[in-house]
Amino acid sequence: MPIRLSLLLAALWFSGCPKEPSPYVEPPDSPLDVTLFPAVTGDSRLFADVAGARLEFDPTVKDAIVALGQCVDATTYCYTPGSKELSWCLQNTRTCATQSPWNEKPCCPQACKDAFEAAVDGGVAPSAAMEKVFFVDKDCFPGVRAALEAP
Repeated sequence: MPIRLSLLLAALWFSGCPKEPSPYVEPPDSPLDVTLFPAVTGDSRLFADVAGARLEFDPTVKDAIVALGQCVDATTYCYTPGSKELSWCLQNTRTCATQSPWNEKPCCPQACKDAFEAAVDGGVAPSAAMEKVFFVDKDCFPGVRAALEAP
């Protein structure tokens, strides 16, 4: 009997049993080279000018919308299907320490992590839970609703 048990354990060891994902890796600070976009007034850059419609952005702005984007970016940067799932990645992003996450390194509020887990536990697919928590409900991230509803 002990030999059979040893053989079984050896077979399980070498069969590729599920492993913990590799450690969480934060995304690079700024993968976008803003000098590729023409400068316009102040610190703004021109993203597009099509049929009389201009889209400009200011890479120096730090606000709730930018912070939310950095949270989602950090989570999706980590995601690797079959290896690092969205739930694991979101739970392993840095948790925001303040109610002003735009003044911190990229982070996700605990309230958003909790809302995401509650949605997934309730049967919502992880990708749909990400959309619901961060882009539909918007209440878990400090300052986002106010920024979107500002006149």
